[in-house]
Amino acid sequence: MKKLILLLVFIPAVSFGQNKNPFLDCDINDNSCFQKLINKHVLDNFEYPELAGYFDVQAMVNVNYTIDKNGVVKNVSSSAALIGVAFEDVDSKKIISDTFEKAANSIIESLPKINPSIVDGIAVDKKFRTPILYRLSDIEKGSMISININKIDNGMDFLNKLNNGNSPLAEILSLVPVFPGCEKLSETKKTECFQDKMNRHITQNFRYPEIAQEKGIQGKISIKFVVGKDGNISGIKARGPDPLLAKEAIRIISLLPKIKPGEIGDIKVRVPYSTSITFKLM
Repeated sequence: MKKLILLLVFIPAVSFGQNKNPFLDCDINDNSCFQKLINKHVLDNFEYPELAGYFDVQAMVNVNYTIDKNGVVKNVSSSAALIGVAFEDVDSKKIISDTFEKAANSIIESLPKINPSIVDGIAVDKKFRTPILYRLSDIEKGSMISININKIDNGMDFLNKLNNGNSPLAEILSLVPVFPGCEKLSETKKTECFQDKMNRHITQNFRYPEIAQEKGIQGKISIKFVVGKDGNISGIKARGPDPLLAKEAIRIISLLPKIKPGEIGDIKVRVPYSTSITFKLM
C-alpha cells in the first residue's frame, strides 16, 4: 500500500479557472449538447463581482455574442437587470451594472474554439444569447438597499484592502470570521485559530480517492470559498491536476461547519478564503 501524505497551506483568496475544451466534440447545432457545455462553462468560470456582492446586489445578465465561421467567439456584449437595489445617482448605477456586465462578458469571452455552424456544407456565423443569473444565498428574500457614489467608494476601499493582503484581516474588519471553538480568544488569536481549525478539519475529513491512488494521480489542489453573511460556506471552487482530486477537495470544504461571519462595524460582510491541499503518494 502506498503511503499517503497530506500537505495543507492556508492562503489569501485568489482567482482561477479550468482549461478544457469539450466543445470540439459537440455539434453547435445540437441544442442539447451545446447548451449543456455552455452551462458547464458558465459554472466552471463563474465569479460573483465583488463590489456587487459587497452591496448584496443581484442581477440577471443577458450576454449576446457570435460564434464565427472559424469557431471563434466575437462581438460579446451584455445587459444587466439589477435586483434588490435603488440608486441615488446615475454614476453608482453605472458602476454596479458595469461590474456585472464585465464579469458576464469575461465568462463568454473565455470560451474555447468551437465547431462552427454548418449550413449547406458551408461554415457560417451564428448568434447566441446566454442568460447568467447572479444570485446570493445569504440575504433575505425581497431585501432592498440604497446605493450612492460615496458608498461605492467606501466599498471599493474595503475590497482593495482585503484583496491586496497588505493588512491583516483584523485591521480591515472590526470582527473577523470566527471558527467554532475560537470564540473566547482575542481578535488577533482568532485568525490563527481559524487557520488551525481549518487544517484540522481537512485532515480529519481527508480521503484519497481510490481510483486516483490506483492511477498514481497526485498534485496540489487549490480551493476557493466564501464565508457568507449568514456564516455558511458558499462559492466553493477547486483547481488542480485532476478532477478526482478537485472533487474530493470540494467535498471536504463543503463539510465545514457554520462560521460566525466577519463584520465591519455592525454590518456583516462576506469574506473570501482559500486553502490548498497537496495529494501525494509515496
